[in-house]
Amino acid sequence: MNFERYSEKQKIQKPLVLLVTGVLGSGKTTFLVNLLNWLKNNDHNLPPVIVNDRGTQSNLDYSRVNQIEGVDAVDLHGQCIGCGGRDEFVDIIKNTRQELIIVEP
Repeated sequence: MNFERYSEKQKIQKPLVLLVTGVLGSGKTTFLVNLLNWLKNNDHNLPPVIVNDRGTQSNLDYSRVNQIEGVDAVDLHGQCIGCGGRDEFVDIIKNTRQELIIVEP
């Protein structure tokens, strides 16, 4: 990926965060899986992915994303990114050295 408008220092200090949002059943996870497979098949670095299956009994979204070889996926299962899961979410953002982080809240 080429993010020319950002300096090298900014890339490390402030990764871009791609939020994949939509209503239940709208295809967020399908889009995310297709995007990650495209990145992988076109020799791009796979960004870390934060999946928040809030309100569900199973980790279906996380499981689908985590099946892709080379993906570093984190599940904040049962925690709201803006509430109880906020500290973990912020730590992940601060500690990444990737240019891009994908979040499916």
